[in-house]
Amino acid sequence: MNPERLQYLFEKYFDKTASAEERKELSDLLNSDDNKEEMMQLFAASWERYHGDGDIIPAGRSLEILRQILLKDRVTETGETTSIEIPTRRIAWRSIAAAAGVILIVCSAGYLYLNKKQTPTEIVSAPVIQDVKAPVSNRALITLSNGQKVFLDSATNGQLAAQGNVQIVKLDNGVIAYQGEKQTADQPIQYNTLENPRGSKVINITLSDGSKVWLNASSSLTYPISFNAKERKVTITGEAYFEVAHDANKPFTVSKGSTSVQVLGTHFNVNAYNDEAAIKVTLLEGSVKVA
Repeated sequence: MNPERLQYLFEKYFDKTASAEERKELSDLLNSDDNKEEMMQLFAASWERYHGDGDIIPAGRSLEILRQILLKDRVTETGETTSIEIPTRRIAWRSIAAAAGVILIVCSAGYLYLNKKQTPTEIVSAPVIQDVKAPVSNRALITLSNGQKVFLDSATNGQLAAQGNVQIVKLDNGVIAYQGEKQTADQPIQYNTLENPRGSKVINITLSDGSKVWLNASSSLTYPISFNAKERKVTITGEAYFEVAHDANKPFTVSKGSTSVQVLGTHFNVNAYNDEAAIKVTLLEGSVKVA
């Protein structure tokens, strides 16, 4: 088989200028069993040149279709040529381009999504600090032994109340202090209660023996106006920090329910809120005895 001659016959056929003899020659070549692969390649190349507008031949059927065409190709008596339609399908190349674009976008998005899943990017966000400002107002009050209430927020500096020989004084720095002569042992003990409600700032009080107490919010402290017994006893709910004045003859005891903390003179903190599961004692200086 001469490839140049075969290509010439293909081009003449597709150009519709082939004579009856040329068509017969082409048919004889296609009906032979020689060089079928090269025939198909030449046929496809000629087809593409003359039908580049979108017509394609189904894969693997090019040679079979061309044989059918040539077998059914006849020359009429008038010299007119009749041939059958080639079973091809027309492809809208613009649609293919659009579809290819969509496929490319989808594939790209899929790749990015899968790549993102495989290598997740750690997003570190700056922590948001929601600071709660400390209370600035003092809403504490003292309930005296006779039931009288002294509100410390509206009290001016100076003497707030007197109970026997003991005076309750508000100092210039805002500290509440018990001053005056100590009660004797034969005098009945009088108790006061300092209450510091929720939302109030810490209140500082100096007891009659010189011990200092800082009472936190939502807390209360019950204490005698004068320590005239053999020991100094106070009761607490909530939280308070103590700096106990040293007195070897009178131990200082802080109690909450059945728990008590006993010291001679030391610095410690007691956390004994009613809604807490346990009472916590934090020692800063000295020693404590917990029972």
